[in-house]
Amino acid sequence: MNLLARLVLQRPWLVLGVLLAITVAFAAFLPRLGISSDVASMVPEDDPVVRQLVDVVTEFGSQDVLMVVISGADVYRPETLEKAWRIAEELEAIPGVASVLSPLDAELVTGSELGLEIQPVASAPPSTPEEIAAFRARLARSPAAAPLVSTDGTALAMVVTLEPDMAYGQEFNQVVAPRLEAVVAAHRGPESVRVVGQPYLSYTISHSIRRDLFFLFPLAVLVVLASLYASFRTPAALVLPMVPVGMGLVWVLGLMAALGYRLSIVSAALPVLLVVVGSASGIHILSRYQGFRQQGLPHHEAVRRVVHSLSAALVMVSLTDAAGFASLVTAFARPVREFGVFTAVAVLFALLASLAAVPAILALREPSMPTRRAGGPSGATGRRDQEPGQGLGPATPWQHQARRLSAAMTRPTGVAIIAAGVLVALGLATGIPRIRIETNLLEYFGPQNAVVAATRDVERLFGGASTLSVVVDTGQPDGVKDPTLLERVDRFQQSIAGMEAVAQVQSITDVLRQVNRALHADDPAADRIPPTPEAVAQELLLFTFQGGSGLDALVDYDYSKLRIMARVATLPTHESRALVEAIEAEARDAFAGLPVEVTVAGTPRIVVRLQERFVSSQLQSIALAFVVVAVIVALLMRSWRAGLLALMPLVLTVAVQFGVMGFAGIALDIATSMIAAITIGVGVDYGIHLISRYRQERRAGLPAGPALEATLASTGRAVAVNAVTLSAGFAVLIFSDFRAVSVLGLLLALTMLVSALATLLPLAASLVRVADEDVRREAGAAHGLSGGQARAGTLPPRRPQA
Repeated sequence: MNLLARLVLQRPWLVLGVLLAITVAFAAFLPRLGISSDVASMVPEDDPVVRQLVDVVTEFGSQDVLMVVISGADVYRPETLEKAWRIAEELEAIPGVASVLSPLDAELVTGSELGLEIQPVASAPPSTPEEIAAFRARLARSPAAAPLVSTDGTALAMVVTLEPDMAYGQEFNQVVAPRLEAVVAAHRGPESVRVVGQPYLSYTISHSIRRDLFFLFPLAVLVVLASLYASFRTPAALVLPMVPVGMGLVWVLGLMAALGYRLSIVSAALPVLLVVVGSASGIHILSRYQGFRQQGLPHHEAVRRVVHSLSAALVMVSLTDAAGFASLVTAFARPVREFGVFTAVAVLFALLASLAAVPAILALREPSMPTRRAGGPSGATGRRDQEPGQGLGPATPWQHQARRLSAAMTRPTGVAIIAAGVLVALGLATGIPRIRIETNLLEYFGPQNAVVAATRDVERLFGGASTLSVVVDTGQPDGVKDPTLLERVDRFQQSIAGMEAVAQVQSITDVLRQVNRALHADDPAADRIPPTPEAVAQELLLFTFQGGSGLDALVDYDYSKLRIMARVATLPTHESRALVEAIEAEARDAFAGLPVEVTVAGTPRIVVRLQERFVSSQLQSIALAFVVVAVIVALLMRSWRAGLLALMPLVLTVAVQFGVMGFAGIALDIATSMIAAITIGVGVDYGIHLISRYRQERRAGLPAGPALEATLASTGRAVAVNAVTLSAGFAVLIFSDFRAVSVLGLLLALTMLVSALATLLPLAASLVRVADEDVRREAGAAHGLSGGQARAGTLPPRRPQA
């Protein structure tokens, strides 16, 4: 730290120039920073569920589709059918759209003198009553077209299939989605025209992420600036703490872009968290500088003393903050894991920038300071925040409360305070078993969101908007042409079609039954699977030669695998799990005894996979955070008691926050799963400051009672003020577009206050009972006494060195 002090005092321009160069270098990568918003990106790429989905897309084409729905009027009117025809044509012209299936151009397979005839349901939009009647008759005979019109005739749907590499990502967001929205907007009125589907949901999420970035970040800055002005009443306080935050933010986002990572629902909150947490180091530096100047030290000497006196403490606090965030590296969900790692890096970046940039700026120019002593992060005014061992100044309301609290805590009442804190936490912890897990992205929005409302409405009319695939692999070329297997497929298909939340189940058997019936003069008795493999092969060949389409989405190139597609409703996670498990069980029964391998893949399966791993990874993250933070505190304070003491308010707070979630019906999701790690990383600062100050007061010679009183009067007030500031900063997240992030912000705002209370009451009461052991041991060693002698007697005070 001596080298750093010399650099910032002797070469401040050099220090700032290096920092500026680093910032410019990282900023050059910012245009590359993309957004990740699809469900598949939440699961590790090497997870079997993701690999299965990738295999399905590779072999059968895009898994997820879009639905464009016209509703609100009689769809059999000529104007509405004309509109549907135009929309379908315009959608097919969009780059990246593989095909569009509407009730008008869906295939109708019929028999003829030539054997088989495949035509669209309508070659042009019907305009007369006779044409509309004929259209409705042909529509009823087409298995593909009939489900695209609602039973009450007030809505029709068009299914848009995208190119395999186009369903998600920048190209869809920048090319397909804007043109899709333009087509839909141009045809609205008097009917409603809406878009639903997982790719469009991901596109909407990307927009919401950008909105959060450009709205919540400035709002968080304003909240912190207001707090700074209220504490310091000087323009310098509005600039200096924000400089390292800005640098750290550019550095970490530039690093993410350079390494190819993208922003997600959770990492979009990183800028807000960095503003709230990262500004603390700059605030402490400015506050300590102010204190030294008001003690009469010259400007440059005050800067030197700031670097020497604060560097170790700021490093310790930042390390514990980073450790809390980094504990999320054990999370199963990729966005949470990436958020934890990069937020930890951001905290360390902000620390580096604070230790270098803020003192360097102070060294270049002496800021104007108010005549009265400002509160800063300690919240001290007048002579409230004395150096350790110097006693207290004139009594203030806060000191009066500190004196009452310390008097109570040094008596047996302190044990009651500790017990009360533990009992409250245990009582609320009984709500933890009630917590449900939610990984469905649609549930991350509020029910009033336009996309959510449209999806629910469309699913009510047409069934599911998500696709679930059941792939049957025979392992043999032409294996799917076996009638025995196809009969099993047909029965399985019919069994899952009867499940609630499942709609429009489709497989190669639909094609075969339709072709076989057409070849037998439309005889209903011929609506079945051909009896021999040769007959199956002939009918499939005839269907292909006559221009039939869609087989490549149902079978692979050598007919060794077939795909059964089902559209399923977008359900809460626990209902999706039950549905997927029911389909998997039905598949095991349907294909038992056959030499085939059956795989269930799709977005619902990924949602279930996330739920399967959520609890175990959450417990791992919390345990890792507790252990790492305790070890860091113990090593830096050279006391295992201090490490365990620092954990006390964190354990109580985590128990309270999860209990509140359970009783309030708040789900554990991608966003709220981070709350424990954030609480541990940020909340431990309170305990570190309180324990450190108490130990300093005791080492300086104050007895236990006065030492605790001085600690609560100075650092205790700092904890209270800091908790309110952090709570206000985190509350900014309440205004997020995502309900899950809004809930996270509300919980964090509450958690900061709970953590402060757990620090100022149970932890403070424990200091005089546990922390004194370390002080006695250190003092005894200094005077050549054994541990027993130190505990038995009163030791002379050890005055602080000048």
